[in-house]
Amino acid sequence: MSRIIVITGAGVGLGRALAKRFAADGETVVLLGRTVAKVEAAAQEVGAGAMAVACDVASPDSVRAAFATIAERHPRIDVLINNAAVFEPFQIVNATDEQILNTIATNLGGPMLCARSAIPMMQRDGHIINVSSESVDLPFPHLSVYQSSKAGLERFSLSLYRELDPSGIRVSNVRAGQ
Repeated sequence: MSRIIVITGAGVGLGRALAKRFAADGETVVLLGRTVAKVEAAAQEVGAGAMAVACDVASPDSVRAAFATIAERHPRIDVLINNAAVFEPFQIVNATDEQILNTIATNLGGPMLCARSAIPMMQRDGHIINVSSESVDLPFPHLSVYQSSKAGLERFSLSLYRELDPSGIRVSNVRAGQ
């Protein structure tokens, strides 16, 4: 029986590559992304079992709607991969409100909102994987907000692990790099 794997930020990059890999291994993948055309194109590329769902992880209403749509077809989720992220280098002194708030809302708030919606659909041996960044521990200028959001995600992963341990749902943090 294949697992149901939900991947945020699956229209491009790492998310799309993960979706292709898991589908090739016989898993059922649900691709979430802000841009409907991108996730639909990725789902076509992945194959017949893939499901594309529009979702802006920074929006609580969008996340709720996306997981309600998923539940109509897949009442159970086995794996949630919180991959969606905003990466935009800038100096904090020059940052706009939108740059700061969008980065935090997507990179930190998004995984929280998605986890909250996915957990009721998960059973023992479910798995939440939060994608962080190697940059958390590296001295990169112009990445203070991005690094802070990913460091916060790592802290959230540890706290969520402790919170969910009694239920048998696992939580992992993965530091991705170039």
